[in-house]
Amino acid sequence: MKTNTVNTKQPNKKKIVLKGNKRIHTIYYAVQIIILSFFISHYQPLEAQNGSSAITDKQSNKKLKPYPFGLDKIWSNNLAASAMSPDGNWIAFTEYFSVGENSMRLRNVNKESNQILPEGYKNKFSKNNKWFGSLSASNKFLLINLETGDREDFGSVQEFDFSFDGRYLSVLQKEPNGISNLKIINLENHTERIINVITKFVWNPTNQYMLLVKGDESKKVLLFNTTKATETEIGVKPSSTLNYLKWNDTGSAAVIMDQTKEKHHIGVYYLNKGFIPLEESVLEQKLPNYEVGNREPFLSDDGNTVLFFRKQKGHQLVKEDKIEVWKTSDPLLYPSLKLREDFIYPYLLTAWHPEKKMIREIATPQFPTAEMDIEHNFALLYNELQYGDENTEFLKADIYFKNIQTGEMRLVVAEQSLTDLVSISPSGNYIAYFKDEDWWTYNVKEKKAVNITKELGTSFQNRDVELPKDRIEVYDKPAWLKDDNKIIVSDKYDLWAINPNGKDAKRITKGMEKNCRYILRRVNDVEDFYHLTVGSFAGWNVDLDKYPLLQLINFETHSMGISLLNKDLSTTPINFMDKSIFQIYQSPEGNNVIYSTESTTLPKALHHYEINTGKNNLIYQSNAELLNYDLGYKTFIDYTVKDKKLKGTLMFPADYDPTKKYPLIVYIYQKTSRNAMEFSPPSGYNFQGFNHLDYTTSGYFVLLPDITYEIGKPGLSALECVNSAVNKALEVESINEKRMGLIGHSFGGYETAFIATQTNRFATYVAGAAATNVISHYHGVNWNNSATDLWRYEDQQWRMGDSYYENKQAYLENSPLEYVTNVKRPILLWTGDKDYQVAWTQSLEMFIALRRLKKEASLILVKDEGHSPENTEKQLLLSTEVKKWLDGYLMKKENGES
Repeated sequence: MKTNTVNTKQPNKKKIVLKGNKRIHTIYYAVQIIILSFFISHYQPLEAQNGSSAITDKQSNKKLKPYPFGLDKIWSNNLAASAMSPDGNWIAFTEYFSVGENSMRLRNVNKESNQILPEGYKNKFSKNNKWFGSLSASNKFLLINLETGDREDFGSVQEFDFSFDGRYLSVLQKEPNGISNLKIINLENHTERIINVITKFVWNPTNQYMLLVKGDESKKVLLFNTTKATETEIGVKPSSTLNYLKWNDTGSAAVIMDQTKEKHHIGVYYLNKGFIPLEESVLEQKLPNYEVGNREPFLSDDGNTVLFFRKQKGHQLVKEDKIEVWKTSDPLLYPSLKLREDFIYPYLLTAWHPEKKMIREIATPQFPTAEMDIEHNFALLYNELQYGDENTEFLKADIYFKNIQTGEMRLVVAEQSLTDLVSISPSGNYIAYFKDEDWWTYNVKEKKAVNITKELGTSFQNRDVELPKDRIEVYDKPAWLKDDNKIIVSDKYDLWAINPNGKDAKRITKGMEKNCRYILRRVNDVEDFYHLTVGSFAGWNVDLDKYPLLQLINFETHSMGISLLNKDLSTTPINFMDKSIFQIYQSPEGNNVIYSTESTTLPKALHHYEINTGKNNLIYQSNAELLNYDLGYKTFIDYTVKDKKLKGTLMFPADYDPTKKYPLIVYIYQKTSRNAMEFSPPSGYNFQGFNHLDYTTSGYFVLLPDITYEIGKPGLSALECVNSAVNKALEVESINEKRMGLIGHSFGGYETAFIATQTNRFATYVAGAAATNVISHYHGVNWNNSATDLWRYEDQQWRMGDSYYENKQAYLENSPLEYVTNVKRPILLWTGDKDYQVAWTQSLEMFIALRRLKKEASLILVKDEGHSPENTEKQLLLSTEVKKWLDGYLMKKENGES
């Protein structure tokens, strides 16, 4: 194949005029802080956003300072909430820095002051909203009285927790002699009780009881009554290891797992019945040759059912063989199969009913994987090796319903992708799954399935990802309303509430009319919403009484908003802004909301919104000093490739002068225009050797273009889209066409390396952690997951669709190394020498070819680093080398240039 020629001739230049609302970011934030009425004064209806021609965030009016270099170390790179008080009035959050100590703050959302604390890895508020405890990574424990602000430093602490009502605090401390003692403090009268030689404690979630593990070598379990200050020993066998100890959610019972020598034992302690162990004879009688495995057990709310994992007696990890025998007949590649055979398949889910002394088999060797909610009487079973197709990202299997009481099994859906395309409803009445481009529900009682979306006239399959035809993606997992009476599913724009029987379907949002997408937001910890005990086939239960929130994303501007989902399934807008909204936290009752915002040149900030009153205030602005500096600004460009409308983000240099000429850096990785809505401070501390603001503050334009893909042509698609985006960007006359560079990392590195072999319009290229030889990469092993990379080409990002052996020519036509003789411009390659995601030898192959051909190129090997450098010192070194390379080729001034 010859060098692919694409028309790079520019159309008649039309100078881009930046019209519309030019937001004044610094003043904008000052107004937020002073007025505390963000939603009222800045909220614009979504229709106004769509109708406006405002596609720039250019700062104006206020004179901003030039950005000084050498400040990399002082900026934070992230801001995240870690805990919220039950009443929503207090928030603990951490500001993260690439260099130096992270900073944690404690803030009352209704007051402006905040306390600065050492960073805590465990932060918790008491249930009565009176106390806050924080345990640092160095085991320093700090207790704060939220009513008075008083602090108490406990020194070195191993663990802490509050009682269910917040009246007591328990603190586990190791004494100089190495023995750990438990201190139980009455926070109301400040009395203390110390229990010696304690290694573990667990508070009851509903009352004043506590389970304690006491003893050094020979351990025993105690029940401690804080009201009566009494200890009662539980009849657990003396054990050298107590693996697991946990109350059920009702606090009526606790499941206990201990280990003696090589055997594991489980039992249940009931507050009103005492301790019932699982006798070996009970398990042996039902399932001979099996014993309790060392996996986490689960206990139902009524205490009548325990789920645990059994394993065959005598099963041990196979020692490393002196030789390994890899077979083409194996369902998976040897390392991946061995991993599963050692750690997954030997452990089979089993039910035990303590009072009935009854064992029920759930998973079997034929169907080793079971997914279920412990409160349901059924499980979904499958064997992921059934079809053994490792050429797809997700394995497929027939999924069976199994009645745990009767053992009855029946097929629910055949050849289903084992990903987020299946959902067991919280009440256990339905199983939803996505098949043949529609959502289906399987009625557990009626034993039949219904297609619930076929008549709705819209697509629920996500085709925006442009993956091969057999690959199925959806926009979101289903959500369920109370008692499973509605299921909520998503199309490209909107949410639909549908009766699980397929009737009464209603589109409950108007995203299509507003060119935006509505997303039902999971808040706080996702696990709070996922109800399954075991497995991933879960939606989540949406409680309309607790103010569920919707996130909005505008397709035209990438701006975001938040709406409230009301009890009648109508929506009420809370805000919409020219920023990204990411983290969303809600208090348990939902009335108080914490969310973060950021944008191209606006650092991350935390806000508080009270739903009942509509009151909004800024909690914390990170990197506030950056608001005084000129970091540049962005605008959007639009271009078309093969009848597909695409978007790019063009970032203008700081102190932009339209009479001057500036170099352009193009950063690529699939669709990147939305990345401009994320803030990253100008700094060399990053994972890819490139930072947008590092370059806009150094006199560069930066272009982030979107790429659309034709199946079988990943490299050629990138080439065509990048050329189209650059042609459009060059309508800005200040861009110097002779000083343009292209950069990418990972898949973007591959795209960069390929484009370097196809066009000379860029003055230089930087390809990081790139696959440069498509043929050898296709046949390689990704040692991060011990699997081949076949699926990446046939089913995922490389979008080839067919195997190499079905379409060799297409693989060759999209391989950078195949056309390395065409490289005419200098190229910098970099990779970590411990990269097991894309083997570092991929960069080496291209470098050796360029060296043999005497092309101008360099290779940077980042020592002891993987796909992205983690060590901050090496991050800075890499960024410095990349910047030096780009400056060397793009900052040269030709005769007559200013």
